[in-house]
Amino acid sequence: TGTVRIKLSSLGLSDSGSLVSASDVVMKPGGYLYCDNYGANVNRLNDTGTVTMRGGDLGLYGYNSGAMTETIGTLHLESGLGGIFVYNDGYDTTLSVGALTRDKGATFYVDDNSDLGGKDKIIFGSGATPDDGILPFTNIYDSAQGVYLFATHDGTNGITKSSGYVTSLGAEANASSNVMLSGGSPAVTETKAINSLILNDASLSGSAGTALTVASGGVIVSGSDTGGVVTISVPTIQFGSAEGIIQTWNSDPVVITSKISGSGGVTFDDWSWGGIVLNNNTSDYTGGTYICYGTLRYGTDNALPVNNDVTVTGGATLALDGHNATVSSLSLLDGWVSLGGGTLTAGAYTLSSGTLDFPLSGTGLLTKATDETLTIDGYVSAFTGDVDVTAGKLVVHTSMSSSDCTVRSGATLAGNGAYFKTLTLDPGSIYEPGDSPGMQTVENEVWSGGAKLTWEINDANGIAGPDGGLGETGWDWLNITGDLTILATDSDSNRFDIDITSLDTNNQLGEIAGFDNTDDYKWTIATFGGDIIGFNSKAFNLIDNFSNNNDMPASKFFIGVEGNDLKIAYSHDGIDPWDSGAGEVPEPSTLLLLLPLAAFGVWRMKRK
Repeated sequence: TGTVRIKLSSLGLSDSGSLVSASDVVMKPGGYLYCDNYGANVNRLNDTGTVTMRGGDLGLYGYNSGAMTETIGTLHLESGLGGIFVYNDGYDTTLSVGALTRDKGATFYVDDNSDLGGKDKIIFGSGATPDDGILPFTNIYDSAQGVYLFATHDGTNGITKSSGYVTSLGAEANASSNVMLSGGSPAVTETKAINSLILNDASLSGSAGTALTVASGGVIVSGSDTGGVVTISVPTIQFGSAEGIIQTWNSDPVVITSKISGSGGVTFDDWSWGGIVLNNNTSDYTGGTYICYGTLRYGTDNALPVNNDVTVTGGATLALDGHNATVSSLSLLDGWVSLGGGTLTAGAYTLSSGTLDFPLSGTGLLTKATDETLTIDGYVSAFTGDVDVTAGKLVVHTSMSSSDCTVRSGATLAGNGAYFKTLTLDPGSIYEPGDSPGMQTVENEVWSGGAKLTWEINDANGIAGPDGGLGETGWDWLNITGDLTILATDSDSNRFDIDITSLDTNNQLGEIAGFDNTDDYKWTIATFGGDIIGFNSKAFNLIDNFSNNNDMPASKFFIGVEGNDLKIAYSHDGIDPWDSGAGEVPEPSTLLLLLPLAAFGVWRMKRK
């Protein structure tokens, strides 16, 4: 009844298989959902549900199974390049969608099908109103002409190939014209406005001072492998208030030397072998840059406007190729960044999933968003902004020692290495330090009630903070060079959880090495160079994921402080080795006030 997510895999619904109870289906890059009615013609998807496309493909097939209709409530194009396929050999097939909704930076293509608009239909109830005859964010391959066309839509036939293209930039081309230029290198000889542009095996040049306005924002570069490069060199391409959507379905690289202007942002959707190369650093468009598929390359420093927010989605790549880039912000959502020796500086970063292995720089906020896992392996010493983990899991294997980090409720921080000035664990957050197990170095840490630390151990007699790569064994250790502040309290709803987890020699849940349940053990889980503030042993909830994997009775773990070490103890007879009751350690300022009393034997703190 919840949400189904499909990424880098296929999910086929056949025979009696269906997702009619799923409220939402989310397609991600490399994901493919197909409804196969070959064996049985049944309803497969929720008639009022939502299919969200962040890339991926949706297919409806029949193969002589009789007429069929599949209905969904909403198709939401969120990001990336998605595909829709409808086919049923010889029978009527309809994909009926209540509403089409779309965010900037999302495109989709429809499989070439001679029956599309006839026996095979994709019909939207709303949201698919053509702009002077085209949907600028779509395309369909026309095998008869060997060219990619814009799609169009009407309520009877649904999605079909657009037609009626003007074939030159002469007098017949005007602001409502959809223009297709084929072959050679036609030129813009005077400033002109058209509705959309298709370059079919053609480059486009322009006289000095000229500008070409594309009112709908739709541009398709289509063609075969000519062994050369397609160039767009008209001095200025103007999109006005429309979102510019540049789609390349070409076997040759596409080099754009034009200045790009407008206020609606620009989406780049590349399906060429060499990528889209931007070779002009005077573009001044606003409204954001969206790289939704393929590769967008820098051909010069600051090929994208420096005041732009840049979003990489759909498994796309932003390649600097040794050039330098400064942008307002970078959102990396299902994509990659390749520097090639260049430098990327952003005012802020929003990161979703994958592995970040390029240098970060800048002073803005880095936000980990969405429910997936992001790993940071890159060199980030030039980045001095703060980190906000709002969702999913952030794994850090590098130093971010100039940054403060906050982990929000429901989010997880993991990894090893030396990083962060101050790490704050909000209520409901999860902290998984080390590398099953390992070490983390942080300047200061703040532990809130309701947060959880997953503490792992694989050898009772090993070492704190082992390096598994060197064959070392032991337990997770936090090297806190400054203060550890405990905000948790002795309250059922405000305790700090420590999940004590035993691992076997393969670092899987299981029995640890060297453990004898008749002995007593103390393991240092954190060492602080400054103070531990607000410690109270009753403010901790020790979750036992140890006893069930080892030969021992349950509930024999305790927590205490010795010197500058926070320790977990196993006591074979169940007696707390820190016998000072709650074991509360007053803050340093309180200690100073109590020293005179201590001299007269009025107060005594026991701290082993």
